[in-house]
Amino acid sequence: MKKLLLVAISFLILITGCASSNNVMKGYQGIKGKTINFETKNYTEMVNDMIEKKPGVYYLGYPECPWCQSLIPVLNEVLIENDLKAMYLNTSSAEFKDNALLTERFLKFRESFPAGVENEGYVPFVLVIGKDGSLQGHTGTTPDVTDPKKPMTEDQVRFLKTRLSYLFESLD
Repeated sequence: MKKLLLVAISFLILITGCASSNNVMKGYQGIKGKTINFETKNYTEMVNDMIEKKPGVYYLGYPECPWCQSLIPVLNEVLIENDLKAMYLNTSSAEFKDNALLTERFLKFRESFPAGVENEGYVPFVLVIGKDGSLQGHTGTTPDVTDPKKPMTEDQVRFLKTRLSYLFESLD
């Protein structure tokens, strides 16, 4: 009986652990397949990683944002194609927006962005920190998308994929 109970508890822990790792992008629609190349961790650690210019892809957005909903399926696809993962910071979460010190530190870090990377606080925002510490960014989807609730055209998706792939080259 104890053995059965131990097996059942182990199984529940395994299922719960698996569910939470796939639950990172809860609320986002349109991600094709079962592979989700986004991770998250304590936001203080994540902001520290950005400030210390730890190489990687950082995605800032939130599920209720229609522009974010439009970007995520394409971003996930390009992450998979490039064998990369993005760290996800939900900008509408209490852990981020209700922590004045954390948001202040991030805003101060944002002031250091070079021309062309500044996102002026808009989301979705993809920040890529290259192996050399360089900062590159992408805000929104494509310049000609005016209604994020309408599906992007094939040309818009192709443009976005090319743009994101180009940003990721600094990680090679």
